[in-house]
Amino acid sequence: MPFDQKLEQERTRYNEAIAALERPDNSHREKSVESIEKLAKEKFPAAMYSLAMWQIAGEEGISKDPAGGLALLQKAAKENYGPALFQIASRLIKGQDFPVDLERGLKMMQEAATLGSRSAEYYLGQAYRDGIAVPRDPERVKRYFRLCAAGGVPRCQLLLGNLLIASSGREGDRLQAVAWIRLAADQGLAEARDLANRQQASLTPAESATVRTWMNQLAHKAN
Repeated sequence: MPFDQKLEQERTRYNEAIAALERPDNSHREKSVESIEKLAKEKFPAAMYSLAMWQIAGEEGISKDPAGGLALLQKAAKENYGPALFQIASRLIKGQDFPVDLERGLKMMQEAATLGSRSAEYYLGQAYRDGIAVPRDPERVKRYFRLCAAGGVPRCQLLLGNLLIASSGREGDRLQAVAWIRLAADQGLAEARDLANRQQASLTPAESATVRTWMNQLAHKAN
């Protein structure tokens, strides 16, 4: 793909604005919000998405405007921005803000996952696990949870670890499962920490070393 200088500049401006908003002090908040608004007018998808969510919720000093926010969210989705596709898909499936449309919602959810939306990957993993509007499919469950686990989502890391423990008798899968669970625990997921401690207690020194190797490899994938 050829280098797009304008797109890269927009991405840099957006990332700088978001980083400023995440700082504890509010000294640059107004300027950062203005930067996001300007980028949204320039049709930068991530900025349209952020501004849309603020308008829907009335956050970051933006006047609450659910209708305007939904319209902007749809524009970001049309630009194939994964998080926006997830939001529209979720609303279509739930019948929130739009009439229920399971077929279209699921199609958009899959598109969002393909575009790297961790929320969409997590949703689809749960859907195929529980048979929510789709047939149960253990392989797809594992695939979607693996995708969002590799993306660094601790809940997915824990769920994938549990799946690997339950669905395979292979030693390599069990040790990889412990690695995923420990990665989730390292991110502060209390449930994962308790399970990791129980699993760790049953490992030999050699198995513990293998788990550490897996953790290093899997954490590298998530970064």
